Amino acid sequence: MRPGPRRRGMTLVELLIVISVSVLLLAVAVPLLRISVQGRKVREASRQLNALITRVKARAAELGRPVGLLLRRGDTAFATGSFYATQLFVAESPIPYAGDEATAFARIPAPTAPGIPVRMNPPPAATFTSPLYVEALHRPFTARVQGSALLPSIVSVGDMIQFDFKGIVYEILEIVVPDAANNPDIVDLWFRVPPRRALPVGVGAPPPMVDVGYQIQRSPVRLGTFSSTGQTTIRTGALPVNLPNGIVVDLSVSGMEPDFNQFTAADPADMNTWTPSGTPDDTDIVILFEPDGTVQCVYSSIYQPGSPPVLRLVRTEPTGTIFLLVGRIEQVLPGGDAFARGPEEFSNLMDADNLWVAIAHRTGKVTTAENNDLVAYAPSVGTPVPPLLMPGLLATARQFAISAQDIGGR
Repeated sequence: MRPGPRRRGMTLVELLIVISVSVLLLAVAVPLLRISVQGRKVREASRQLNALITRVKARAAELGRPVGLLLRRGDTAFATGSFYATQLFVAESPIPYAGDEATAFARIPAPTAPGIPVRMNPPPAATFTSPLYVEALHRPFTARVQGSALLPSIVSVGDMIQFDFKGIVYEILEIVVPDAANNPDIVDLWFRVPPRRALPVGVGAPPPMVDVGYQIQRSPVRLGTFSSTGQTTIRTGALPVNLPNGIVVDLSVSGMEPDFNQFTAADPADMNTWTPSGTPDDTDIVILFEPDGTVQCVYSSIYQPGSPPVLRLVRTEPTGTIFLLVGRIEQVLPGGDAFARGPEEFSNLMDADNLWVAIAHRTGKVTTAENNDLVAYAPSVGTPVPPLLMPGLLATARQFAISAQDIGGR
């Protein structure tokens, strides 16, 4: 019987060649695989955000009053913690407050000349000397409101009040307790006319009136806690929505209208949102939806003038689409670094794999769109981006979201 052919094994050299080729292929494949995994995480986070917005709008329709999406800023112990959010909550507005008794009233004293605020008590330093408060359409006025002795803990700066249950709704600027006559159940409230009201110069505060009823539309308030800002948010549901590990909503480049980033951390020394704040900002961002699905308002932080300035949430009626950028935590680079694109630093705004979640303020429609690649528009690597170009580049990055080019079910 003839023996079968001998099986020839691999020589050591051949084995080393095979191993070397395998290592090279693995070295090329692993980074690509990592990018693919990160891309899937970004898409998953955008779907989570989209689903939560749908849930918020459904809850508002169920309750018949505004419900909000809350974006909680990161840990301020980290340098960039104020500039991103990894936890999302549903936020519910408490029912309006109209006093504890049917006879609760509000009384507006006689105003002085247009533009000159009426005060019963001296204001804190600089509170009403800033142009923010004495513009023709923003001048303050006062009213004396009767309610519970606990009213200051029920009502917050930034809440809105309506007199006689009709007419214009005014923003509360300050709460003074007790009132000028030391009545324990009467509070002096200061107001300003909300922006974008069609009022001629010298008009805004309602005329003096006898005792009338009132209704205070309270801002979302966090259950069980009360922050130093005097403005927090109620958190409903057992657990927050946590974005995938390493994925964030980059607040440093998120905001309203095509070329603004109002959600960046507030800075008491500089209103320029492209200059990173050195002061921690732990306030929440709240996007409040009406029962019909439209956006009623957005709460974001500013520093109220004073010595020292006080950080508080401000209610803003959106005048354009709201843009939220979903990206990577290590690529949150606020300020001018938002356009970093070098080998050592690469920002979320320059990463075309990231996604925008855009909320149309008039309809509530949510669009998930790709981040437009800015490489062709930004200056060459190593050249700083001039501040005047930053808003335009931000609008260019949001181009697909602005035109509502949804990525679909990818």
